[in-house]
Amino acid sequence: MKPTNKLNKREIEKFAIEQQFYKEQGIDWGIVTEKQRDEVFIKNIEWLYNARYLEYFPSLNIRTVERVAPTLLTSIRKSKDPLALIALDCDSKFGFQDGSCLFIVKHMLANIFNQSNPRRLKCAKSRILVSDFIATEK
Repeated sequence: MKPTNKLNKREIEKFAIEQQFYKEQGIDWGIVTEKQRDEVFIKNIEWLYNARYLEYFPSLNIRTVERVAPTLLTSIRKSKDPLALIALDCDSKFGFQDGSCLFIVKHMLANIFNQSNPRRLKCAKSRILVSDFIATEK
């Protein structure tokens, strides 16, 4: 997501290089600005963006995510409570600092699609489906 006021000649040149790289990888790629998406969508992407990388939450690693994810997802499925509250309860259950489980959920959502199977998380060996988070049409 790039604001139109940040699209200068150099940025567009860099995007052209990225576009060629992703084309060679068979990945559909394009520049998305605030003019193509609504404000809520943009805020949601911004909320998830840094969670794509575990480095932004140094106390977590992929092994921890894989260990915690099944319990966390079960808690989400079974509860009608807000996600933030469920995540805090799981933080307590696992002895994590507050915000850890919410970051794990954000991380899984931010990495939900991958090239080989668009309905699986790109989370190492995780076998978590999109439908674990959202309702899907049957």
